[in-house]
Amino acid sequence: VFSVMANKQCSIRESKNSNIVKCCAGLRHSSALTASGGLLVWGDDRHGQIVLNQIASDAATEASKINDGRREQHLLAPWFPPDEALLVDIACGARFTVMVDSHGRIFTLGSDNSHGSLGRDCTPSLKGCPTEIIPPLELHRDEYMYWQKVSCGWSHCVARGLRTTRNNEERTVLFFGWGRRDMGQYYAAKTREGRSSIDRAVRVYSMRTCTH
Repeated sequence: VFSVMANKQCSIRESKNSNIVKCCAGLRHSSALTASGGLLVWGDDRHGQIVLNQIASDAATEASKINDGRREQHLLAPWFPPDEALLVDIACGARFTVMVDSHGRIFTLGSDNSHGSLGRDCTPSLKGCPTEIIPPLELHRDEYMYWQKVSCGWSHCVARGLRTTRNNEERTVLFFGWGRRDMGQYYAAKTREGRSSIDRAVRVYSMRTCTH
């Protein structure tokens, strides 16, 4: 059984053998990473924070009840990435959640993109749908990118990953930042207009060479 109190208004119980290995909190929502590599989200959904159909509806199951001023939400099932991938890391911003999966991809969940916090375009059809973001990287034919970790502030994010060759001879550690940047929250390359390129930037941090 997984139970948590959020803002003294919401009680969530999830009892489907989903062991929690990490949890994080946004402004009015929370997220958890399960041991099986899935995502659970609960709380305020006014900005698309919750995965579509993850919370049981009143009409269908009568699972949501008002008890002593607290709203009880019952989570149906964790969300998993496509292609049989598993989530390896999650983080919460103010009104969004960011995920990294075992294939090295980054996904964002939410609909408040006022500061570019989602790292992608946002349309009504994507509300409640975790969507992959594509960092603006130029990769050679023998290179691929593998994102590993992510961390979020109120309205900006930074992800850490490895750019490697297919034979793993060279590994370059990269940090990818996006979202609000008015206080220098992340490195941003300047365009000719003096502004950061679409509120997203990639910075090379260090280079390591494998000898085996």
